[in-house]
Amino acid sequence: MLQAQDAAPTPGMERKAREPLSSPARQWTILALTLTLGGLALAVWHLGRNSLWSDEIVTAQISRQPLAAVWRSLRGDPNDLPFYYLVQWAFSWLGNSEWAIRLPSAFAGALTVAAMYRLGSELGGQPAGVLAAGMVALHPYQLWAAQEARYYALVGLLATLSPAFLLALLRRPCRRYALAFAACTGAALLTHFFCVLMFAAELAFVLLLLVVKRRQGRLAGIWLLGLVALLLFALPSLPYAIRLLRTEAGGASPMLTSAALRGLWLSYGLSATALALVMTLLALAGLALMASQRGLAAALPILWFAVAAPLTVITSTHFFLGKYLHYLFPMFVALVATGLIGVLGWLSALARHLRIARSTTVHGLAGSRSSPTPYQFGPVAAGLALVILGEAGPAQAYYRSQKFDWRAATAYLASRVRPGDAVIMLPPAVPEMQWYYRPETAVAPPIGFGYGRQSLPPLLDASANARSVYWIVLIPSGWAPGEAALKPAFDDKAFYGVLVLRSRVPALEAASTLLPVFAQAAGLDAVLAGPAWDTQGAALEQLGRTDDAAQAYQRALAYYRELRVRSRLSGDLARLRGDWATAARDYETATHPAPDLAEVYLRLGQARQHEGDASGAVSAYLEYWHVSGQWPAGLCMQVDLLAITDEARVQTPSASIQTPYCRPGSASSCYVARSTFTLPSNGESRPVLFMHPPSSVTYSLVLPDAPVFLVSSPLLDPQSWGWGSDGVEFRVLVGSQGTMTEVGDAVVRPADRAWHDWLLPLSEWAGRRVDLRLETTPGPAGDATADWAGWGVPMLVGPCEGGS
Repeated sequence: MLQAQDAAPTPGMERKAREPLSSPARQWTILALTLTLGGLALAVWHLGRNSLWSDEIVTAQISRQPLAAVWRSLRGDPNDLPFYYLVQWAFSWLGNSEWAIRLPSAFAGALTVAAMYRLGSELGGQPAGVLAAGMVALHPYQLWAAQEARYYALVGLLATLSPAFLLALLRRPCRRYALAFAACTGAALLTHFFCVLMFAAELAFVLLLLVVKRRQGRLAGIWLLGLVALLLFALPSLPYAIRLLRTEAGGASPMLTSAALRGLWLSYGLSATALALVMTLLALAGLALMASQRGLAAALPILWFAVAAPLTVITSTHFFLGKYLHYLFPMFVALVATGLIGVLGWLSALARHLRIARSTTVHGLAGSRSSPTPYQFGPVAAGLALVILGEAGPAQAYYRSQKFDWRAATAYLASRVRPGDAVIMLPPAVPEMQWYYRPETAVAPPIGFGYGRQSLPPLLDASANARSVYWIVLIPSGWAPGEAALKPAFDDKAFYGVLVLRSRVPALEAASTLLPVFAQAAGLDAVLAGPAWDTQGAALEQLGRTDDAAQAYQRALAYYRELRVRSRLSGDLARLRGDWATAARDYETATHPAPDLAEVYLRLGQARQHEGDASGAVSAYLEYWHVSGQWPAGLCMQVDLLAITDEARVQTPSASIQTPYCRPGSASSCYVARSTFTLPSNGESRPVLFMHPPSSVTYSLVLPDAPVFLVSSPLLDPQSWGWGSDGVEFRVLVGSQGTMTEVGDAVVRPADRAWHDWLLPLSEWAGRRVDLRLETTPGPAGDATADWAGWGVPMLVGPCEGGS
């Protein structure tokens, strides 16, 4: 059957030279062109009515720059591939209006209508192509793609052209088709990362045909050319794919869930389950019809959908949306059109059979050239009528739908804000505020809020001395809460999907009133609702409403899948009910491999302190200090050894050495000094007691009765790492009345290039006067060359009484 197809093209696909306008082929083409112009009109209708949303604003921010800056911006995000943004940049001369920014997508959407005529013709003949073009021109899912300043309309265009050229290559092998399909696939790979599935389907199809053709001994060369061209055009996308895999692979979020798949299916089916089911059956009918007429060519649409199946078991660090698989939409519509025109052609032939001659053979869509069905306008007209009947209502609903009105809301906010006011945005919709609000006014830069409990301190700082506090709040579902929900705490002005509020109450009370409303509006959106409930729990804790805080943490827990976040929230719940042992275990789990919040270390220290683990508490408190830069209330500094070094006994050789700290007439100053070391890897600096070996510093101290620990982070000066040091031995000795006991000993080498706290317990000498000696000696080779050693932040600390 495949051989027959190579020799005899699908009816309606042949083009004779200089066909008259009255020929069926020309008439189908003219009708397809008319539908394309109609698709363009639909795509630009109300194109600039709605405000841009965050992803569209990112498009504008990247593309409305000089070309070199566009390229630099794209290198910073593995999710941004260059082809679409270069297309957008080519249109940047049109300006920054919503209409201008969305126009490239509108053009791509209109061209998809024309391309759909070609793809549908390849699948089921020109009548199917015309019907497919009409179906996609009016489809709300296509209208959305054509009116969004993102890459989905361009993906749809390339995902229509590429298989159309590939099937044309099967029908009529030539270099032009081979290069065209490979170029379209290469461009798609540089437009959206999920087009790799389209590439995989086409690669498998080409390999399959190459094997079949080689066995048949016919035209294998052109398919080998197609394979080579496909791989070459895919090559530029390889660095982007590698970068994306490094950043996105290995997360806990499933790529394709049943909910996402059902949502995509309903989108294709005009948001109606019955219509989606009918369209699916028609697509299967179209596939069967194609298989009966084009044989192995039907393997391409099968592979087209099958390659998405592994996404159901693959996980990622990035959340998944059904629209990422937009490459599937054109093939689905083309199959539906093929099936529909086949059914209508069969019904037309059946009616003709019953009306004219019962002995007439019933012909389907793609029968022999003597069949009248493919060339009759009746089935196509009936199909287009059904398309208009089914899609006109959803298309009208699409045009009536509203998007978040950031444009009006930010203009209203800018007209109200005065110097000294604070503006809080929930959630931190940074692109929208940068695009619409900041160009209007610089009086009060917006403060992000609601992205987690760490957003509470900036809120409190911003509102502490503010004349008035304004909130601009995204309502994810577009729903506006009733006045009763917000009236006691706010004066409000509602826009579609956005609220502008002026607070009447203190910041924490305002936040605790607003966050549940926002979280409930977010519904199942874990990206918004989870952090909102988490923030609500922390706000209620600060208000002293611990029972309500526990309920908020419990709600937040339902939205998170990541173990460390779930463990942190479980620890909070255990802490609020006084179960410190469980809290300590949960917080410990939340620190691996690293906590999402520095506060976890603080809570872990408190839990360990309640459990009587003084060493563990101090260790956790120190981690909190290093990560957050804030000294924890539960950790008390008993002695700052750096501050009292001038009172200590210093022992050094009498001969001077060359260091930056030498003072005239003081050899010991070359060995011992206060300094600062800075890590080149991250810029972290710590005060140090510089001690070039051999040297020692002895402090005479009275230790407190409470548990006490010597803390320091020994390190070699980063400036000296490449100078040939074999390492330095750091030693700590404690004693009294001339008897010294070694309590710590470690060799630090230049290869040790990070701060590591050394925690040594001194409770054995609690309440006694002791000598505490810090010593440095040369490393294992006994060579003191380049031994620029330092004790990072040496101090005596312990858990504070009642500090937990």
